[in-house]
Amino acid sequence: MNKRSLILDTIKSGCLIFTVITVISYIAGTLLSSANKAFIPTLKWILLFLAFSVVLAFANLLLGSKKASLGAKLGLHFLATAALYFVVVVLCGGFIASGAQTIIAMTLFLVLYGIFAAIFAVASSTRKKEKNKKEKYDSMFS
Repeated sequence: MNKRSLILDTIKSGCLIFTVITVISYIAGTLLSSANKAFIPTLKWILLFLAFSVVLAFANLLLGSKKASLGAKLGLHFLATAALYFVVVVLCGGFIASGAQTIIAMTLFLVLYGIFAAIFAVASSTRKKEKNKKEKYDSMFS
């Protein structure tokens, strides 16, 4: 795959992530809103979602590496996404104003990352086992 198509596919992936995050935030906002207080995302939040999604899509390229082990890929991806989440959501989103909000925001990230990392690890392991089953075994000693 050439660099141009890799970049375009990554941007498309970022747009897909952006769409999912935006739809989920609007659904949650609608469910949590009341007559006195609305939780619908503002333009600032939508732009933060877009920045987060595109950079996250580029961070996801780490997971596709064929050379690194699963643990190394997940470790590097965690560091990249944790830094991205902290800068975009916690700092730019204004959650840094209160220590309690910062802890809640980071805990939410850790829980969601743990869920997605577990799903990725299981899927990756399953794919690897299926690939190994299909390979023909040739004995080196007979």
